Amino acid sequence: MNAKRFYLAASLLLVPTLGWGRSRSDLRSDVRLLTKDTGVSRVRFSNAQINDLLNEAQRIAAARSYCVHHSTTFYLAAGTTYYATKTDFVSVRRLTRDWLELKELTPAALDSKSRGWAESAGQPTYYFVNFSSRNLIGFSPFPGVAADTATIRMDYYALPSNMATDSAEAFGAINELLPYNQILPYYAAAVLSGVEGETAVAQLYFAMFEAGIKTMTERCVDRPNYNPSLVGRP
Repeated sequence: MNAKRFYLAASLLLVPTLGWGRSRSDLRSDVRLLTKDTGVSRVRFSNAQINDLLNEAQRIAAARSYCVHHSTTFYLAAGTTYYATKTDFVSVRRLTRDWLELKELTPAALDSKSRGWAESAGQPTYYFVNFSSRNLIGFSPFPGVAADTATIRMDYYALPSNMATDSAEAFGAINELLPYNQILPYYAAAVLSGVEGETAVAQLYFAMFEAGIKTMTERCVDRPNYNPSLVGRP
């Protein structure tokens, strides 16, 4: 790969975007620039192909970094152990029963506590995610009667919605994540460069995408003004 292509890619990564977002149309133009697919009358890759790769890059970045957080509320029902999660659910971040935080245990850990935990009713003190059905959250004990029911508030790591229109912005237009919109074209450009046999170029773009995810992961949990006490938590 020549030096000109390297410095072009590096300069794009360093372009500051704080304060404004990059629409799907903008990101797609970046991909065409990186892959030298900027023809007017004829292009090698369709808009749909690039859009799919940009959304794929967004899902990978969110799943790897745990930077997208959503919240939901639901209610426990007597006699019900399992509750469906939202369609964008990845993993629980924090879960409370009437504002009391519950601890997560695995089914195996619950087995070690009590052989009959699955049939035990009462006020829930633990929650678990069964790995055979990761879109369901279970409670132990399960609420047996109306007095055991409560309001569940859950903060969770989420997948962002796909950018469905050209005006849509990555990561749900979350201000804190705007600087990382620009890493998505590197993934798309890497895949397309690999398809065309440009292995060195693809490797460079993948490396830049990985570097962007690493920075995103580190910075999205950074709180400069947060000074926890001895019992604080990140």
